[in-house]
Amino acid sequence: MGQEERKNKAKLEKTQIQLSSTSNEYEAAVKVLEETTGKWNRDWKAACDVRTSGLKYTRLLMKQ
Repeated sequence: MGQEERKNKAKLEKTQIQLSSTSNEYEAAVKVLEETTGKWNRDWKAACDVRTSGLKYTRLLMKQ
């Protein structure tokens, strides 16, 4: 095996290790994003429900 081939093989191994690490970081970030999106959607829905309930209550008071 020539010197150039050894260098290329070492670079390839280093790149594969970096790819694995980056892939793990990406998967972790996607998981955090999914959790954050779910929480945001629940909070948003709850806020809309509260706002809607308040409007219904106000409408009922105005009818009286």
